[in-house]
Order: sequence, then structure tokens, then C-alpha cells
Amino acid sequence: FDRLPKKEVLALKKEIANLEKNLGGIKNMTQLPAAVFIVDPRKERNAVAEAKKLGIPIVAIVDTNCDPDEVDYVIPGNDD
Repeated sequence: FDRLPKKEVLALKKEIANLEKNLGGIKNMTQLPAAVFIVDPRKERNAVAEAKKLGIPIVAIVDTNCDPDEVDYVIPGNDD
């Protein structure tokens, strides 16, 4: 950081703080989660695909515009 301009250092520190805030809890995980809770499977397709790939059960609030076949445990409700 010593060789970078002050503006770039501040931007990098802000990005590091943001990543730590959003993803910091993952680094202490020693095993996969027992289940994943998803509010809108249609918007969170990546999370559904990753959970299915890893064999993690999916609990989700499913609206009429979502496919309940992708979810292991369906909670019918309005996700908007």
C-alpha cells in the first residue's frame, strides 16, 4: 500500500472491508451447511444450483412464478 496513491489505497481498503463484511463468516466454516434457506429461488438461481450440486437441502419460499421442483422443502408464500 505504500507505493499506491492515497485515493487507490482508500478504494482498496473500502473494497476489503466490504468483502470482509459480506464474506467474512465463510472463512471460519469447517463443513458445508446443513441446509440453505432461500427467499426467491427464481432470483437466486446460482445459490439453488450450487446447493443442488453439493447435495445441500434447500428450504425456500416459493411463489406462483417459481418452479417448486428445484426446492426440497417448499414454503408457499409471496416472495415479493
